[in-house]
Amino acid sequence: MSRLFSRCYRQPATRALRTVALFVVLLGSLAFQAPPERAPAPNDRVPPLAASAVPTLAPLPTASAGALSPVPLPAAAGVLPAPQVDAPGAGPVPTPQAIATLTGRPESDDHGPRYAGWAMEAYPTLSSSTMEQIVARQQAAGANVVWIGQNNPGEVNAQGAEPGLSYAVYEAFVDDSSPLNADARAIVAAQERLLSAVRAQGLKAVLPIGYQSQMGSVWSAAHPDALRTESRGGIDRTTAVVNASFYSPDYQRDIRRYYEWVDTRFVQPYRDVILMLNLADEPSGGDYSTWADAAFKARNGYGFADVGDDPGRITQLGQFQTNYIADYAAWSAGQWAELEPDLPTTMSFEGATARIHFQLPQVEAVFARTPPTFYPTYDAYPRDGPMDLPLDDTELIRLFTLVRSLGHYSARYNRPFWLWSTANSWGLSQASPQPANVADAVANDYYLALLARQTGGWLQGIAAWNYNIIGQGLYNDTNRTAYDPDTMFARVSESFPRIRQIMAAPAGAARVLILAPTGFPFRLLGASRTVDPFAFRSYDFHRLAVFARDNVPAAVVSTLDGEPVDRLAAIVVLSRYAQDLPADDAARLRDYLSRGGMVIAPRHLSGVLGPQAEYVDGDRVEEAFADTSDAQKRSLWRQAFGVDRAVDGGFYVATADDALLYTIGGRLQTEVRLPFPGRGWLADASGYLTQRLDANGGRLTVSLDKNQYAYLTR
Repeated sequence: MSRLFSRCYRQPATRALRTVALFVVLLGSLAFQAPPERAPAPNDRVPPLAASAVPTLAPLPTASAGALSPVPLPAAAGVLPAPQVDAPGAGPVPTPQAIATLTGRPESDDHGPRYAGWAMEAYPTLSSSTMEQIVARQQAAGANVVWIGQNNPGEVNAQGAEPGLSYAVYEAFVDDSSPLNADARAIVAAQERLLSAVRAQGLKAVLPIGYQSQMGSVWSAAHPDALRTESRGGIDRTTAVVNASFYSPDYQRDIRRYYEWVDTRFVQPYRDVILMLNLADEPSGGDYSTWADAAFKARNGYGFADVGDDPGRITQLGQFQTNYIADYAAWSAGQWAELEPDLPTTMSFEGATARIHFQLPQVEAVFARTPPTFYPTYDAYPRDGPMDLPLDDTELIRLFTLVRSLGHYSARYNRPFWLWSTANSWGLSQASPQPANVADAVANDYYLALLARQTGGWLQGIAAWNYNIIGQGLYNDTNRTAYDPDTMFARVSESFPRIRQIMAAPAGAARVLILAPTGFPFRLLGASRTVDPFAFRSYDFHRLAVFARDNVPAAVVSTLDGEPVDRLAAIVVLSRYAQDLPADDAARLRDYLSRGGMVIAPRHLSGVLGPQAEYVDGDRVEEAFADTSDAQKRSLWRQAFGVDRAVDGGFYVATADDALLYTIGGRLQTEVRLPFPGRGWLADASGYLTQRLDANGGRLTVSLDKNQYAYLTR
C-alpha cells in the first residue's frame, strides 16, 4: 500500500488487545462454495439451500463450556500482539493440510501453483508459539503463502509499526558497539521465528529485505554524496524517505555486501520456505544526483545541464528519469541472479501512482527491462489511501485499467507478477465518512484475479494487506471499523482457494489496445524536471470508464511494435499531438485499418491515418469513453466494443468461467449477458450471502445496493 501517505495517519496503539478465539471450520467439501447466509428477516426468507448448491465456511467461536480459553498476551509498549487461536501449548496443534479444490478446478497450471494469503508483520514481541498459531489460523482458513511485512521506513526500530529487514538493520546487527544492536537483533530473530512458523505449517513465504533504496540515517550521514537529489540539487524527499542513488559506487558496494549477508543468514537456511525476495517496497521517482548525471551522459553523450530547450534532449531526459526505477530493479535483480540463480525477486511498486499515469517508473519498463527472475508486484487496493478519503469510481476505473495492462505485459514478456489486495483500514477508507466493508475486500480479490487473467496475465499470487499491522491492520487497528475483523478474516480467507482457481484458469487476451505514445509523458517529465510521482500527470486514464465498467479487456501500450493485432476489436490512440505518434506506429495503424481493423483516434491524426479511422474531436480521446448518456458515444461503444447495454454506476468483469458484478455507489439494477451458463450468489456489504443466482440461460438481471457484489461461475 502507499504507506508514504500513512505516516500522517498512523497513531500510537492505544486500545487494549481484544483477544479473540476462533476456529475456522470447514462445514463441507462440496462442489460449490459461497459465503454463509445471514439469517433472513421474516419478510425476506428464501427457500433452504440445497446441500449440493452452497456449502458454507464460517468462523465458529470456541467460548462454549469446557472449551479452551485463550490466554491474553501482554502488550509491549507500542506493540499489540495479534489474536491467538489457542493458549500456547494447549489443545491440538494444527497440522498442514491441503485445501480442497472447489468445483474440481485446479489451483495450478503449466506455470505452476498459484498463491493467495495474508501479509503480516513479524513483531519482535510475538513469541514462536504465537506466530505458529497465527500462521496455522491463516492456513486452516485458506491461505498457502505468508507475505512478511517490510521495514518502513528502513530504519532500526524494534518497536515500530513495520519492523523488518533493511540495510540499516544489517549494519547495526553486525556492529556489536552500535546503540541499535539490540533492536537489530530483535528484528532479525523475529524474522527467523516467522519463517520457522511458516515452515511448520507447510506454507511458503515472501521475504522483504528493503524499503525503496533507503540505507538508513547512519549510512546516509556518512555518504551524503551518494544520495538521490532533485533537479535543483537538494536531497530528494518526494517519496518520504532519503534514498541512495543506485548508480553510486558506495551504494553498490554496500548493498551487495548486505545481499550476501541476507543470502547466508536467511535464504540458504530457509530456501525451502522462501518463495521470493522483495528487494524494495514502494520504489518510485527519479534521480538527478551526480551519479545519475554520469550514467545519463554515458548513455547519451551529454549531461543533465546540457539538455537545455532542445525537444529531443528533453524527451530523452524524461525517458531516463521514468526508467530510473526500472533500471534500479534490473540492477538489483541481477545481483541476486548471481547469488541465487533460481530465486525469484520482486519489488512492490506504487499502485497509487502507477494507476494515475503509468510513469516513474514506466510500468511496462518494469517488465521489459528486468531479468526473467524478476516478478513485479503492485499494490492494487480499491483506494490506495489515505484512510479519510472514501472509495470512488475514478480510483476503480484507474485500477481496472492498470491491472488489465499488467496482465497484458505479463503475457507479452512471459513474466509472473503479484498483486496486493486490501483487507484493512488503509484500502477500505475506514476513517472516511463512507467506510467500505467486507464485500469490498472480497470483490477486490475477485476482480484482481479476473482482470489479470482476462488479458492473459500470469498472476502468480495475491497477498491481502494486512493481518496485524499496528494502526491499520485487520487486527491492531486504531480506527473504528465498519466491519467485524473476524468476519473480514473469514470472508477474505475463504476467497483464497477460488481466486487461485481463477488465476490458474485458461488465459484470455486483450481485445482492445490503448496506444498511449510515450513522447507526451517523457516530454512533460523532461521539461518540468520533476521526480515527484505523486504530482505528475499525463493522460487521463480515469476517463476510460466504458472499458472498466462494461467488461472490455483493454490494455495500455506505449507502442504497437511486437503487438499482435489481428484478433483485436479496436485500437484507441491517445496522442495529444500529431508529432507524438511515431512513424512506425502510424504505419502499423494504417496497415491494421487496411485489413478491416477499427482505429479510434483524435481528428488531428486524420492526415496521418487517412479516412478509414474513426475520429474524435478534441485532443483528449479519453473523453469519448467517459461515463455519459450521450447516444452518439454509446453508439461508438456498441460498434467498436460490442457494448449493447452499458453498466451505469457499477463494474462488470467476466472470463470464460467466472463473472463479477460490483458497485460502490447507490442501487444498481442491470442486465448482463454472461459468456457461460452459471450460478452464484449475491453478497451484502458484510460479505454474507443474501440471494442465490441462477443464469443457466447466460443472462442475468440483478439489483445491487451500495458496496455489494454478485459472483457467478460456470
